[in-house]
Amino acid sequence: MTYVGTLDETPVKVSLTYTNQVQMIYAVSIPDNERKVVLIGAAYENYFGMGAGWDYITEENAEVSIGLLPELLRRLVHLRNEVRRLV
Repeated sequence: MTYVGTLDETPVKVSLTYTNQVQMIYAVSIPDNERKVVLIGAAYENYFGMGAGWDYITEENAEVSIGLLPELLRRLVHLRNEVRRLV
């Protein structure tokens, strides 16, 4: 599934994939018309060496886990926008 919209006035595309190897993989892409800082298929966890995909969602923590996703998306957008501001 792919969702296109804006977050903090930044155009974003978020792709969600469900697989049998990991429960969920999300990837964020942010275009940049000036080609300063383009984000393609990134996940917040990738910046900290934590492998791709979520494989720890249980029935007991599903609501909290999925509730974390918007915060991670905001952090990615903020990080990208701060880097772009410095370039």
